[in-house]
Amino acid sequence: MPGRTGFPKLPAFGIVFLAVPDQAIAEVAATIARLEPSGRLSFVHLSGALGLDALSALHQYPVGSFHPLQSFPAPRNPEAFRGITVAVDASTQALIDWYGTFRGRLGTTIGSFLLYATAGVAYGNVALNSTFSAFGLTTHSQALQTKVGGVVGAGFEYIMMPNLMLTFGYQFVDLGRISIASSTSGTFGCCVSSALSQTATAHAQFQVAMVGLSWRFAPDGSPSPWAGGYAGGHVGGAWGNNASATYNGSTRFVGD
Repeated sequence: MPGRTGFPKLPAFGIVFLAVPDQAIAEVAATIARLEPSGRLSFVHLSGALGLDALSALHQYPVGSFHPLQSFPAPRNPEAFRGITVAVDASTQALIDWYGTFRGRLGTTIGSFLLYATAGVAYGNVALNSTFSAFGLTTHSQALQTKVGGVVGAGFEYIMMPNLMLTFGYQFVDLGRISIASSTSGTFGCCVSSALSQTATAHAQFQVAMVGLSWRFAPDGSPSPWAGGYAGGHVGGAWGNNASATYNGSTRFVGD
């Protein structure tokens, strides 16, 4: 594909290798996207430094990276690829759909403040999904599991006025790990076979911070400003809830 001199005509199917300098990959991908390529095409760049973001303009097509772990300072015939290991790249998504906790609290009061630490059991639904498409092949794997782990945290409550309290809480949740794996292979033409494999592991950890207001229903005659039942609401946010994942894959081209 003459990446520097234009694209007179894209093929109807197959794999298009973007063999251009790293800094030109995104521009070339955008140019190809404007040509509205056939849905039977896959696109691959050859950079060992860039990820799949460089091909974001072609996000609706199968994309990948193809980086031979060998240098080619001069043109060589296809036989030079026999037995070479090639590094590939793909993306994996890991999500925590929901979670809950059973916790205890231990704390102390200092004036209008109640300070506490908390710990207990956490549970939640963890999803891990990975699809890798390249070289005309696609391999996919997914898992959805309810996991049980632990939670620790801390917080405070502050009496703003009789029976009205400001609350703040922090939690660190660890639901453990989840793993998936898949592979596929195929033959192209008379003399080239390709194989893809992927393994992904997510460690489902995240942190939560919440702030809220509570109203105390004080029992009659109680001298404690903390005794009684409570009702209220909280708002907050979480970070790290897209559990981190790693992806490893390789492809090997073997001639007859």
